[in-house]
Amino acid sequence: MTAATEKVMLKQSIFAALILCLPAVVLTGCDKDEPAVVTPETPVTPDNPDDKDNPDKDGDENPGSSDNPGDKGEKKVVINTDGTTSDGSHFRRIDETTFMLNYVKYKIRDGHIEVIGYDSSEIELTLKGKVDLYSTIEIDNVSYNVREIENMAFYECSSLKEINIPNSINVIGSRVFAGCKFLEKVNLPNSINEIQYETFYNCSSLAHIDIPEGVKDIGWSAFSRCSSLVHIDIPEGVINMGFGAFENCENLRSISLPSTLENFNYKDYGDDFESRIRFIYIKAITPPKFGNMYFTFMIRIFVPEQVLKAYESSSWSSDSREYKTKIIGVDTETFDFKEYLKNQGVYE
Repeated sequence: MTAATEKVMLKQSIFAALILCLPAVVLTGCDKDEPAVVTPETPVTPDNPDDKDNPDKDGDENPGSSDNPGDKGEKKVVINTDGTTSDGSHFRRIDETTFMLNYVKYKIRDGHIEVIGYDSSEIELTLKGKVDLYSTIEIDNVSYNVREIENMAFYECSSLKEINIPNSINVIGSRVFAGCKFLEKVNLPNSINEIQYETFYNCSSLAHIDIPEGVKDIGWSAFSRCSSLVHIDIPEGVINMGFGAFENCENLRSISLPSTLENFNYKDYGDDFESRIRFIYIKAITPPKFGNMYFTFMIRIFVPEQVLKAYESSSWSSDSREYKTKIIGVDTETFDFKEYLKNQGVYE
């Protein structure tokens, strides 16, 4: 090999080494026939330590809060002996059987746990008005199911805006949410069979509520003064609706009543009260017992067409009252009450 040849080969080796060592760059403005060098993406490792201090990275601002407020399934927590919790929620022991957990007061009673109160200021400041109740709580190495919400547990809690109640709870006491004027959303569990008296009394921001199909009785004044309600569906299975269940719901314009209903707004004593309801759809074949109520406006009552005469001769008829009603027979298989209401401007 000649010296000239060795010199050429040496230059080629050095040039190749330099090419390998140079970082790749993206070429812009090059001719289309010239190959561009594409910069490889920097690999992202899942345990990038920089992510820990990233303020934009998702975090849990509300420890102990469910990610899905509409999920009424199990929500468990373990309270450790040092007072810390398995989900990072706030815990404070009050006495041997009573404690605060995520600013809601719980009490161990008769082998289960009941919800008995709240810390209004912390619900507003820390939880932003949203409360998710637990279904199971383990404390002192014993696991308890949360079964009840005590009477008046959230009475006049002005900071409460939304609450999720799990299916472990089968009793919601009377006046539990009475006076919660800013309560907008309630997820009721399928496990309850009764809405007791004045449960939602004066919840003036509550514009919608889904009543579970397992409910059989709605107590007197249960939704009285819920002035944001416009329409409500009473589900199949409800048998009794107490006196004044929707008294002074000044914007309530329509209500759908199930085939199972036997008593509507009935009691054997007391004065009538005014209602602004304009449209009622009753699916019951036998006219429910109806008493102590009068209407501000002319009202249309839709009933199964095969029992129209039975309703016309019942207490639902104008003939037995001083107000005017128009009872209309409809085919319950094809009648779309909500579509009718939309056409009447009740629904948007």
